[in-house]
Amino acid sequence: MDNRKAIVLVVDRLSPSQIGAYGNTCHATDSIDDIASKSILFDLALSPFTNLESAYRSLFGQQANDSSAKLSWLQSIGQSHTETTFVSDREWLAGSSAVQHFDSATHLSVKPLDRLASRVSQTWLARYFAQALNVIESMPSQGLMWMDCSGLARQWDAPYELREELADPDDPTPPRFHEVPNFLFNTKSDDPDILLGVQQAVDAQVNMLDNFIGVLFDTLSQPEFSSTLFCLTSLRGFPQGQHGIIGPPELIDTSECEYNGLRFSYNESVQIPTLVSLPKSIGDYQAIRSGKMVSPAVLPELIESFLSGDDKQTANWVRSNTALPDPKVAATLFNFENEIGIQTHSWKFLQSTASGDCELYAKPDDLWEVNDVSKRCPNEVRLFRELLESVLKNPHLLRHPDSEIPNDSEIPN
Repeated sequence: MDNRKAIVLVVDRLSPSQIGAYGNTCHATDSIDDIASKSILFDLALSPFTNLESAYRSLFGQQANDSSAKLSWLQSIGQSHTETTFVSDREWLAGSSAVQHFDSATHLSVKPLDRLASRVSQTWLARYFAQALNVIESMPSQGLMWMDCSGLARQWDAPYELREELADPDDPTPPRFHEVPNFLFNTKSDDPDILLGVQQAVDAQVNMLDNFIGVLFDTLSQPEFSSTLFCLTSLRGFPQGQHGIIGPPELIDTSECEYNGLRFSYNESVQIPTLVSLPKSIGDYQAIRSGKMVSPAVLPELIESFLSGDDKQTANWVRSNTALPDPKVAATLFNFENEIGIQTHSWKFLQSTASGDCELYAKPDDLWEVNDVSKRCPNEVRLFRELLESVLKNPHLLRHPDSEIPNDSEIPN
């Protein structure tokens, strides 16, 4: 074993649509894009989580390689003299039973401002990364550090000058709010400049985040981190009004308003960035772009095999998760409050469990689900309804379904 380290940075509410490597052109994310050029980038990483604690409880309690084992994967790597550390700026999470299998859980005490910062060094992100870097630099020779960062779920306190710099000359004056926006937006009647203002504020936060991630990655270029796995991901996206919701959808009470749409299942909420950088010493795994449909649940197996020194299993993981997907079995199930759905490489089918209403979107062209074709594709709707009914009774059918998964996304005239 060559003193391996693994560092996983989970930035809450970071969406692929905010990153240049995924196609964003509104602002530069030079540092993340540079990391992506040296990493395995997953174009279709989807998260089935809305609740953060439940997500971590699922990830940290699961078995990576053997579902019959009594030890969690964290306990398993702990037995190989790997020290595991969880760090978070959320005190309640650092003290949660969801992270009990880590050797230690550290709360990074970072009190957010109640206003926009006057300089970058004052922001809570600057103070978060300053403390996190201190913890990283004191890592043992063999260790895992899981870094939970509130990201866009916390105060948006980037200096106002950043919003001004990122706005185009003809744009309205950027807004000055500092709290995370969370409200309904009527795409047909509300002022589109509201969305533009939110976008300007997001751009400033992500631009600042990108710089700090660059500093972190520079630290990992030091010799003592030459055998380090680095992963950047998220567990939840940030809706920016595409379907009438701005901000964390679970915080909006739609029971007493006119909003009748779905809240959790659209790609702005479930699609997440996932970049995995592996050291060159175990193989050439740089600049790989994977179209495989994956979830955060694929990470434990990689981390465990890497830290145990099992390069063969690590290589198998890379091959398995970067191979061309089999459309006959590639599907992800969503089962949220009052809504369920299935996404394949050809379709995304969503259904309200309250009303029974459904929506159908053609993939991969309709990335952000703007054109519901359910009325034009009744046969696909029928097949998905039947498949969902079977899968909810037996989730294992999703990988080996008895009924056909519709794969042809050709839309009839």
